[in-house]
Amino acid sequence: MLERPSAGPAGHDEYQSIQCLRALAALMVLVYHVGTTLSVLHDGPVRPHWLTAGVDIFFVVSGFVMVVATRRRPVGPGRFLRARMARIVPLYWVATLLYAALLVLQRQGAPSLEELLKSLFFVFYTNPRTGEPTPLLVPGWSLNYEVYFYVMFAAVLWLSVARRILVLGAIFAFICMFRPLVPADDALLFRLTSPHPLEFVAGMALAYAASAASRLPAWSGAILIAVAFAGLATIGTGLSRVLFFGPFAIAIVAGAVIAEPLFRMAVLGPLRRLGDASYSLYLTHPLVVTLLLPLLAPGTAVAGAAITMAIASIVAAFLSYHAFELPIAGLARGWIRGRRSNAPATEADRPSG
Repeated sequence: MLERPSAGPAGHDEYQSIQCLRALAALMVLVYHVGTTLSVLHDGPVRPHWLTAGVDIFFVVSGFVMVVATRRRPVGPGRFLRARMARIVPLYWVATLLYAALLVLQRQGAPSLEELLKSLFFVFYTNPRTGEPTPLLVPGWSLNYEVYFYVMFAAVLWLSVARRILVLGAIFAFICMFRPLVPADDALLFRLTSPHPLEFVAGMALAYAASAASRLPAWSGAILIAVAFAGLATIGTGLSRVLFFGPFAIAIVAGAVIAEPLFRMAVLGPLRRLGDASYSLYLTHPLVVTLLLPLLAPGTAVAGAAITMAIASIVAAFLSYHAFELPIAGLARGWIRGRRSNAPATEADRPSG
């Protein structure tokens, strides 16, 4: 797999702040999906839609991590892509197939072979169930962007970090210029011309500036995070998702890098551990919610149902991480290196969305 990433500002092997952000981002998506499923989230002084910005945070984190993981110990494009695919594909495929089986068992209709294959192989298409450009397992839409970014990132690995940022930023910005020309019903072009990939580039830029950022007072990073989250939750705007969520997501990741020493406090240990299992939480919570929803007894208190779904999703995520992700990650490293390996996953091995 990829070599161990460069150390964080405190000389540790990884940024603990990034682990905490992974946990927070996954929890944001979980709360949003549980809340909307049970119709307990409504517009008010605090807008629930801000919770979906967890995905935008994941995108910025992904760009950050890919630079941190490759800037000092270069890796070839082929090995980089094998490592990323080996890391994200197994759990995504299993979760997608389980979700398809669950739909059949609940008599919600079996997906077509075409829909299933497009979902499994990260092809953007219009989901006939939702009418949106999402795969069968809806959170997988962000993985399509992750794969898109990985391919583009691999193509510029031979460049210096600064040039990677400039080249990818220019390419993605150029592609975005064609968005007004894209037919509304063309899911592939609609997604490819989205400004979402620029959030990955922003994460790359933050990684490039991380050393300078780490010299700022940690408390200033904490304030930046608080202000950004408050803005996300309360400010209304007519801007598109990326133009609104993107700057706040970038500010949150930047604040976390600055406040890295604060994120190493022992009290945040559970949050860091949830960060380890964030990929499992992100992909398996739709399964848990879909499975539990028909089992709720009539008259069940909505608050109790929401708490049950959230706790069950977190428990399932930890089970998935320890019983599936870690063993598969070890096998994948052995496959890539050509020998068996039981070493624990590094930050580079962990997907960020």
